[in-house]
Amino acid sequence: MNLVEVSTSEGYLDFNGRPTYIISNYHGIIKDREVQVLYDYSPSGVYQKPISLFVIILALLLVAIFASRFKLEAFAESKRSE
Repeated sequence: MNLVEVSTSEGYLDFNGRPTYIISNYHGIIKDREVQVLYDYSPSGVYQKPISLFVIILALLLVAIFASRFKLEAFAESKRSE
């Protein structure tokens, strides 16, 4: 009898998903018991979210800087010499 169902769920900025354990309480077998789940993260996985957020924000800032520095003449109003 399998009481634990293991799956992955994805949330905000989850690239690989996170483990989700669903424990069915079959006729009160685990009633009033402590359940402890241990699992290990890889060292690269711990820093994956902060680094990706940093890269996204840096890219947006660089696009904003380049857009403000370059003169886009296609959208500028033409000056009439009167």
